[in-house]
Amino acid sequence: KARYGVTPRQYIDYKALGGDWAGVSVCSCDPVDGSATDTGLLGATGAIGPFDVAPHPDGRSVYAITADGWVWHFSVVSGTGELVSLAPPSLATGAEPARIVVHPRGLAAYVVNGYDSTVSCYSIDAASGALSEVATVPTGI
Repeated sequence: KARYGVTPRQYIDYKALGGDWAGVSVCSCDPVDGSATDTGLLGATGAIGPFDVAPHPDGRSVYAITADGWVWHFSVVSGTGELVSLAPPSLATGAEPARIVVHPRGLAAYVVNGYDSTVSCYSIDAASGALSEVATVPTGI
């Protein structure tokens, strides 16, 4: 199942392909009617398919989670929206990550983990967009 994230300033849509696909599809969005045109598979990770994405509000970074429990950080090429993987993932999520969201002001990212009922919390560096693990907390569910 594909999940989407849209950058607020560049009219670019990112779709995590999930399953066996190893990448994030990048689409350009028409600012008037909202229609999307697929520009191709960019930002291939080589990991088990990313299935959720969240762009940073400043439009310079996109984060993806994968079924194998990693958070990926991509830089966004200005103008094209092309994704460039900054490094192999080094931040693990909890068991069965299900959703990633970025704070509206870009201060933090949160990953909801379904199997172990936790939320992984990460701070976001304002200059680079890099994530740092803060804590993984139980949801009590």
